[in-house]
Amino acid sequence: MFILKEYIDGLITENIKSNKLIIAKRFNIKDTEYKSKTSIYSLIKDMYGSGEIMMIKNNKIGAGKGVKYCSLKEADQLEIKDLDLDDIYKEMSPFIKDYHEIKLKEDEKIKEERKALRIKLRAEAKEDKTQTSLFQNN
Repeated sequence: MFILKEYIDGLITENIKSNKLIIAKRFNIKDTEYKSKTSIYSLIKDMYGSGEIMMIKNNKIGAGKGVKYCSLKEADQLEIKDLDLDDIYKEMSPFIKDYHEIKLKEDEKIKEERKALRIKLRAEAKEDKTQTSLFQNN
């Protein structure tokens, strides 16, 4: 039996809004120096200190470079779209009708948006260089 993704989206959103702890990840951060200063454990220690810390995976705030982890309190500032729910959907994917096709379409859309943004930024950078050189020649 498969369930529609929209139905799962609604359930996930409703439950996360009532209790973000259900998507938290537990980190046991040691009070020692980590070998790699860029490891997620080192970054969390620098921002939040040591000990057992519950963190929420997201794209906006907290410790981390690409994927970030923030405290439960900080997560209250985030909207559902800011949370990284990939792990939840990976676990639910066997039960969601056509999940892999949906995910491929979403990933393709994101790639196209990024490509369009890169083209736009390159064009703006090229235009800025042209304008800068015009002013330098005077």
